[in-house]
Parts: sequence; C-alpha cells; structure tokens
Amino acid sequence: MKRRIEIRYLLTFLLFLIGIGLPLPAEAQWVPFTAQYEERIVRQLPDGTEEVIAEFEGRISRSSSGSEWRTKVGMSNGQATGRGHAKFKDAATGTIYHIDHDSRHVRQLAQKSLPFLPSPHFAPSEADAVGTQVINGVACVGKRVKVNGEFVPGAHWVSQNLHLVVKEDITFPDGSRRVVEYSGFQYTEPSSSVFAIPVGYAMSD
Repeated sequence: MKRRIEIRYLLTFLLFLIGIGLPLPAEAQWVPFTAQYEERIVRQLPDGTEEVIAEFEGRISRSSSGSEWRTKVGMSNGQATGRGHAKFKDAATGTIYHIDHDSRHVRQLAQKSLPFLPSPHFAPSEADAVGTQVINGVACVGKRVKVNGEFVPGAHWVSQNLHLVVKEDITFPDGSRRVVEYSGFQYTEPSSSVFAIPVGYAMSD
C-alpha cells in the first residue's frame, strides 16, 4: 500500500516537472513590437547602375494578441506621393481589412479562424536555410525564395521570434530587384488606438 502511494506521488511530481518544461500556450507567444519599414524596387541599367522604379515607407505595429497594423506610403524624392494605405489584422474578430487613406475606403479582405496563432512552420526548413544574420538587432535565418517555381538570387531573412521577414533582397527573372527592410524595433505593447479604423471611412466586403 505504501509503495503504491509513493509511486502515485512520484508520477504526480514527474507530470509537474513535464508541465514546467512545456512551452507557453501559443496565445502567449506573440512578441509585441513596432518598427519602421522601407522598400525599394530597382532595375539595373546597361551601364551597371541601378534605377529606382518604386519606393515606399511605412510602419508595422503588432500586439501581444496578434493584432497587426501595417502602413505603406509611396515615396518620390523623399516626399510622400499620397496618404497611402494600411492592412489591419484584427485578432479580436479574425477579420483582415485593407484601408485606403486616399479614397477613405475600408474593404474586408478575409476572415481568419480565432485565435490568431504564430505558425509553427514560420522558420525555413534546413534545405532552404542559407545562414544566419543579426539585422537591426534581430537574429534572423536566411531563406531561399522561389518565383514561378524556381529559386531566384537573394533571400528572405526571417525572425522566428517575431514571425517577420525582417529583410528581403531578391532579384526577379526580369532583372528587377526588391529590397525590403524593417528597423527601429521597439518592444512595447502598442496603444489600442493604433488598431482603430478611421471614423467616417466607407466600408465594403
């Protein structure tokens, strides 16, 4: 009888230790942050120099619940060409919106199942990985990129911790090159006002 009690307590203790070693629930694994965004699309000229085809700036904010607000504004000679647009993933409802600030219009893009969870497969596979780098203070793994089923020069630099492509530098088959980079990371919970659709915008599905 005493031996059975000892075994029962031992099993209980082992289960407790296993529980300590288990990862936190996925709902708690989003890292809140805010960062700046820059994108350039260029093409190489016959003399070897690069010409900027398009240029954008923006910002990303993500909450610990998984809500995300991304802004993107076209740039020309350092000046914004309009008010730009935003993409909003609402972790409370599972809805994804596109907000066009120039036309003051909001369109629902998709409905996701809740809760929003980080993908366990976000990091590149061993076959696709191309090394590691610390980019703007963020540890990243390089991932080869396919376009139309074929690998292209360059890579995506992925932060598994942030679930974010921190830097993209790839050359397309037509010779154009896209460079995207996030910087200025601040790891604080964004204000709830960041995730508010502007009042007075027209809404459509």
